[in-house]
Amino acid sequence: LVVSAGSLVHFILAILLLWVLLAVVGVPGSQPSLTVNSVTAVPGGSPAQLAGIRPGDRIVAVDGRTLRSWDQLASSISSHAGETITVSVERDGRTLQLTAVPRDLVTQPLRGAGVTVPKGASHYGFLGISPGVAIEKISPLRAVPQAASGFGSGVVNVFTALHQIFSRQGLDTYTSQITGHVATGSASSSQPAPRFESVVGIYKLAGDAANSGLRQVLELLFELNVFIGVFNLLPLLPLDGGHV
Repeated sequence: LVVSAGSLVHFILAILLLWVLLAVVGVPGSQPSLTVNSVTAVPGGSPAQLAGIRPGDRIVAVDGRTLRSWDQLASSISSHAGETITVSVERDGRTLQLTAVPRDLVTQPLRGAGVTVPKGASHYGFLGISPGVAIEKISPLRAVPQAASGFGSGVVNVFTALHQIFSRQGLDTYTSQITGHVATGSASSSQPAPRFESVVGIYKLAGDAANSGLRQVLELLFELNVFIGVFNLLPLLPLDGGHV
């Protein structure tokens, strides 16, 4: 217990971090949100671009009708093809009234719109925006078993990654990265084999996470604690697992 105490603390921290992530900060759910994730860029400008809609805007109403879901927004846009609509958006704490004219994809098809027009539709409005993902929080009690389950999945992922790294193909790939020679069979691999990050690589990962927000920082800390705890218990000296 004394020798393995370091890894046990890492495991406890990992579970606590995942619980905070689930119950306090929230995680991306399965439902789209009314916050605009991206605006489609097309030659001449999409209706959303021409209206001045930006990524990060939260759409709250169309023609004065309050929206509760992205499906309601999509229905309002598709049914007002070629008509002028007023889109109410929240931006930087202010509510803006923007005027847009959804493009009719039936009479004016647009390549690269990424929208499938229903068969038989006489009109179908297109604005050119994609939704973000709604952030969902789990109740503190429900978050406990989910945090434990997520920790178990994290441990499995660590063992899977270690197996891939120390397999024959993984070692060949790692050696080729150091020596600059192409490992046999590496060209046919569709995905690069996992490898250890250097101190500089971890610094960049931490910087990217910090710039992305608290959620990414907690995810990175969770993964680091799981990995360090598992790796330190490997039955090899001078790791604690070797002493155990």
